[in-house]
Amino acid sequence: HGEHEVLCTEVAVEVHQECQCGCKLQQHHCHPQLQYYHQPSCRCVCSETEKRSVCLLANKVWDPYSCQCLCPLHTIQPCSTGYMFDFSSSCSCVQVSAEASEGMIAAIVILSVAMAGLVIAGLVMYNQKTGLCKEVSESDPKDPDKNRDSDHIQRTGLMSQKSRKEYEVATRDSNITLYQFDEKRDSLNNKNDTVNEI
Repeated sequence: HGEHEVLCTEVAVEVHQECQCGCKLQQHHCHPQLQYYHQPSCRCVCSETEKRSVCLLANKVWDPYSCQCLCPLHTIQPCSTGYMFDFSSSCSCVQVSAEASEGMIAAIVILSVAMAGLVIAGLVMYNQKTGLCKEVSESDPKDPDKNRDSDHIQRTGLMSQKSRKEYEVATRDSNITLYQFDEKRDSLNNKNDTVNEI
């Protein structure tokens, strides 16, 4: 049937030497509490088959990845204000207060325990006269040094850092009382105010 022309050429053939038969999904990809690895099908299978059966009998959808029973897509609907869609059990709109009640109860319990703890701590501090309930000693007319020390402790705790430093310098240079320090400082401030006005 006629003459044919022969054309010779070279073709590069790719040879895969690293390839092997195996599963992409391995046992470590499965959730250990919910699934087991089924090697022949290369997949994770939910352990609790009874839950799956109950779910399907209730006309719901079984999710093989999370091993949860879910509502069918056609039942999902928008809900009015104060209601939310219950994806896990009823597959319908339910009042938000009914869903939030467990969380609210937990919050109330935690707040009640915290308040009781604060009251108990306050009573302990009051009985032991520590912390915020520390007794403030009254002045003793027979012991002026004790009065000065008590006044010093009470007042210096309320002073700014600058005032406290000035007082410490003044007491180091001379044996000045807190009252004398206040008078000296007030007179200096009055002089400075007068100079600034001029």
